[in-house]
Amino acid sequence: PGESDEGSCEAVLLVHNNRHPHMLVFKEKEKGKKGEKLSLPGGRLLPGESDEDGLLRNLTEQLAVDKLQYQPFQVIDYLGCWWRPDFDDQTLPYIPAHVSKPKEARKLFAVQLPDKFTFHHSSTVEMVAMPFYSLYDSAEEHDPVLASVPSLISSIELALQEVTQDPSLQGQS
Repeated sequence: PGESDEGSCEAVLLVHNNRHPHMLVFKEKEKGKKGEKLSLPGGRLLPGESDEDGLLRNLTEQLAVDKLQYQPFQVIDYLGCWWRPDFDDQTLPYIPAHVSKPKEARKLFAVQLPDKFTFHHSSTVEMVAMPFYSLYDSAEEHDPVLASVPSLISSIELALQEVTQDPSLQGQS
């Protein structure tokens, strides 16, 4: 892939609700606008930092309780890269022929969550589980990168794991 001035890595955190795949996203009110902005956890890479190290650092800073010692996330697979050719907000899944050095590369990775995890995130955002069916083919309504995730995930075989409660604990609060 091409080189860019800036890079960021974002995590696709998969969960299920009623046997339907969902993706965890941040939801925040856009200042001065109606509606809400959805974004994936992750962020900018530091100079010289690898994609995986930068992604894990950003996830730990944004979501984990113990920022120094606790890194429960596991990167499973690289899903793709979107490019911002210049200084506007448009991102594309390719580098246009007339662009020699894009402004930014946004790399997406599928990330495994631990069996049990308590999220701790900024009070300015809400974390929500977005169902794939509301994201699929919705580039007009949502960020095109988010809308592409259900298609990108299709290359990974998803296995639903249901956690059953220990029978000896039933009825206890």
